[in-house]
Amino acid sequence: MPTKDKSGFEGLQRDEYGREDDRRADRFGGGDRQNGELIDERRQAGTSADVDVEASNGYRIVFALILIAVVVAVALSQFRGTDEGSAFFSGIGARASVFFDSLTTKGADAAGADKSGASASDSAKARAAAGAAEAADTAEAIADAWDAVDTADGASLPGETEGAWDGAGIRLPLLSISYDAAEETEFCLYLDYIAECSRDAFLLLDKNGAEVFQKNIEFLKPSLQKRGGYLLVCDIGGRTAFVMKGKKLVWEETFTDGIVNASINQSGYLAIVLEATGYRNSVRVLAPVGKMLFDWVVADDYVVGSEVTPSGKALLINRLKTAGISVFSELEFLDMKSEPFLTLDSDEEQVFLGARCLEDDTLAAVTETVFLLYSGDRELIYEETFDAVMAFCEFPRKKAVLAAQRGGRVFLVEYDPKEAADAKDDKETDSGTDIGADGGDTDDAVGKGVGRALLEAEQPILNMASDGVRLFVNFGDEAIVIKDNGKQPLTLKFRADALYGDLSEKLGLLVVTKKSANLYEF
Repeated sequence: MPTKDKSGFEGLQRDEYGREDDRRADRFGGGDRQNGELIDERRQAGTSADVDVEASNGYRIVFALILIAVVVAVALSQFRGTDEGSAFFSGIGARASVFFDSLTTKGADAAGADKSGASASDSAKARAAAGAAEAADTAEAIADAWDAVDTADGASLPGETEGAWDGAGIRLPLLSISYDAAEETEFCLYLDYIAECSRDAFLLLDKNGAEVFQKNIEFLKPSLQKRGGYLLVCDIGGRTAFVMKGKKLVWEETFTDGIVNASINQSGYLAIVLEATGYRNSVRVLAPVGKMLFDWVVADDYVVGSEVTPSGKALLINRLKTAGISVFSELEFLDMKSEPFLTLDSDEEQVFLGARCLEDDTLAAVTETVFLLYSGDRELIYEETFDAVMAFCEFPRKKAVLAAQRGGRVFLVEYDPKEAADAKDDKETDSGTDIGADGGDTDDAVGKGVGRALLEAEQPILNMASDGVRLFVNFGDEAIVIKDNGKQPLTLKFRADALYGDLSEKLGLLVVTKKSANLYEF
């Protein structure tokens, strides 16, 4: 079934699965103490076998020790202080060690070590693994050590954890928050906190998982949206919404009609889309923090989304319209006195799945196959067609990044509205033509000289998130984190598919799976 990403787009939902090597790596990320105890048990079993061997073959061991001592004494007396002597001593010591191991192994076979439940070779492997584990400083070294031990029984180890790994080693979460997959629960990183909203409570947690704020509330479908220093919490399909500023609740309201969707801008302006009795929808616009400005009633169309522009000068409404059997979209702009001043229509049979005003008030919009950029004056400055558009978001600030598919390949492309406007001006000067529905360009290159390709992939991108400095790109079983310079992307692999992620300059990366929310430090 399709699933919606954090920006409202439909994406492919992947079945939860884990790869065998991922499970092994994650397992060894889960706690040195438990792994050490398990290795100690095998070491103790091997030691018990050795004691039996020594008791039944004492004369062999004594004879071997005497032989080694005599050889060493002779070597030292004849070759002390010479290179030849050092080499001779090393060679004799190595051969003596092999001989000693041979004696104890044969003795174990003769004594019937299978009765003790462990062979001498198992004991040697366990001792080697234990020694490596004790010397290990990383979870990866512990995993390599355990590989030396017979794990054919496939028994899982204690302390399993959902870890992510970056190819160089296992990366353990700083914090893992379990939740009931059957419940509607949302997470995000907000300032210094982890925000968690379920059907019965809203929580703010610090990076150690301690509660700093709690509000008991009944929700049908929680929704979290952060902008600037604000966090909007609302109940989709319900009637309650409130706003946090830091760890203080600064506004709360219970509406008469159900909430369809809601948004908050960087300055705290709210746009709440409501079901409206006798109409299709209404849009309630509130100033920071909660002072009502106006209600805009929509009689015949459906409101897909709405937001106050970052400048606070206009309201954007994305409306779904019907004409006979045709369905298309309309982007309508109103000033803050509720006066309409501009309408942008999609092409026939195309629907704006999303529209977002970037930080400088330029507009990015997408249909199922088309990406469009508008200037701050709402003039079309760029248009590009793909086989499918998957998601887009703002990254870095004032730029749009798009995930789209063309020719069986998946591209992640960053667009700068200023560069797009300059390119459009140059094109009009050269040819006297504008950018048309087909892009006005036969060049098949992604971005057509305006967009910068950040990566190319072979599988669909489910969703993205950005803190303005880094971009989280989610493929499900793995993800990529890209810095704003586009260099050296970090690849993360997950034991369980990631549903979505969130980034914070203060806290790091939050990855949400079907069972837990995991905080990683970057």
